[in-house]
Amino acid sequence: MASRPKHLPERWIFPLAARGNTGSILVITLWSISFLATLAVILSYYARQKTTLVRRLDERDKLYLAAEAGVKKAIMQIVRRSEKDESCFALNDLLRDNVAQFKDIDMGDGKVNVSYVVYGQDGIRQIKWGVVDEESKVNINKFDLTVLKRLFQVVLGFEDIEAHELAAAVIDWRDADSEPCIPSGSAEDFYYKSLPNSYEAKDAEFQSLEEILMVKDMTEERFGKLKDYITIYGGDKVNINTASRCVLLALGLGEDIVDKIISYRWGDDRLEGTKDDNIFQGAVGVASQLSQTQHLNESEMSLLGQVAELYLSCNSEYFMVRSLANLNNKKDTIEVTSVVDGNGRVLCWRQDN
Repeated sequence: MASRPKHLPERWIFPLAARGNTGSILVITLWSISFLATLAVILSYYARQKTTLVRRLDERDKLYLAAEAGVKKAIMQIVRRSEKDESCFALNDLLRDNVAQFKDIDMGDGKVNVSYVVYGQDGIRQIKWGVVDEESKVNINKFDLTVLKRLFQVVLGFEDIEAHELAAAVIDWRDADSEPCIPSGSAEDFYYKSLPNSYEAKDAEFQSLEEILMVKDMTEERFGKLKDYITIYGGDKVNINTASRCVLLALGLGEDIVDKIISYRWGDDRLEGTKDDNIFQGAVGVASQLSQTQHLNESEMSLLGQVAELYLSCNSEYFMVRSLANLNNKKDTIEVTSVVDGNGRVLCWRQDN
């Protein structure tokens, strides 16, 4: 047996095997610490990711609820107006332009804006705070081929034949039969079935505005230009108090008459949507009312009377509400778009992130 060196204390002496195991234990310990540290970092990363996800989901919920509240506020105003039984709806109506009610609505954690975009006579983009009446547009479910053709000419800049064919394709999509309404250039089942991804003509009314993209020759670009001038809600009349220049021209009114209508609506201050705006009180008397301040010759009086009888009204019962919500100091937004009738009944509801 090996003897203990005299110069070493007894407590320092241990078997050689134990001394050899010390290095292994140290390596294992260091490895374990390294592993646990790595695991802690990974778990911390996933915890942060989960926390971030939960926070973002919570923010999205808050945004959606805020945007929904904006729509509900607009609906409340629409119902209140309906209860007053107003006979006319014009550009200066508080539903159409009301900064106090619809701009920067405080929702605690953020703000909501109920707004829409218009383009003035000079083409400059403007933001208005309020709702848009659907009767200011052309209903693609109700209006005839002639009106649709003129609308495509005015808005899309189409020549006569191209506009005629696209209008016919819209009519043939929605009508109940399978026969084209013009000899050539339109589309029915035979055309749509020949496409690589084939389908049939619907032969029923459009149920969403975007459905028009399924019609022959309707592209995303063309739809983008048209969407603010067309609707699927309301009847076969356009509100002369709110219709745009393009829509009035589509109804068959000449440029001179349209200019006089818009000038009359402006009032003395020559501004749209202000307190002194003139408002047409009834479709039957449109021509005589306009002639009180604007000179109309006999042919203009006759044409305006005919168009008024066929296509014009002075009130609106369907409204589009666009509510955009954002949280304080955050870039994320949510937009909710809804169409409601005068009684507050929701006909369409869409969320855009």
